[in-house]
Amino acid sequence: MNEAKHTPGPWVSDERYDCKNSHSVKSGYKNLAIVNYFNIMSNEEAKANAKLMAAAPDLLEIVKAYAAMWEEGEENLSRTLYKKAKDAIEKAEGRGYE
Repeated sequence: MNEAKHTPGPWVSDERYDCKNSHSVKSGYKNLAIVNYFNIMSNEEAKANAKLMAAAPDLLEIVKAYAAMWEEGEENLSRTLYKKAKDAIEKAEGRGYE
């Protein structure tokens, strides 16, 4: 598989304190994206969008692992891969992550 060209994870989302009406997606101290929620969406929708973006590296890792297992003929998902998938889904949906 191709080597990733994006900023490596983990990414996190949080509400910006320096700018009202926005959430940020960060890698360490680096802002990767700003999600504003002025008139086009609610704060909850902006927060959910930022959380989904922050989970992108985790979700990509799971999909790559699954594809590699498939290519190798693995018929059963490992418990480790299942746990990583559940964690990535929870992060993307904002459960347990702030």
